[in-house]
Amino acid sequence: MVIIEVTSTVHPDKRDTALEAMRVMGVETRKEPGCLHYRFYQDIEDPNTFFVYERWTDGAALDAHMKTPHMDAFRKVVPPSVVGQPIFARYDLEDK
Repeated sequence: MVIIEVTSTVHPDKRDTALEAMRVMGVETRKEPGCLHYRFYQDIEDPNTFFVYERWTDGAALDAHMKTPHMDAFRKVVPPSVVGQPIFARYDLEDK
């Protein structure tokens, strides 16, 4: 299993556009093979800060996700809306 966590803050003027891109991304991503969990969460202290938590069956499913049309559309909207550097973590878990 692969787990991805990303925290980022969007510029207040671009928040609504980023939110819509996140909504579409979540709906489309949860349809993908290998997606176990994919959700965006909003920080309760800063409405412009968001956290995405993803769980994938394996790295191949995540790699396929990175090549989808909805990921391309998301990349055009959200990264340019982000203030500063996102905080990114990836965990690769093995079955034992």
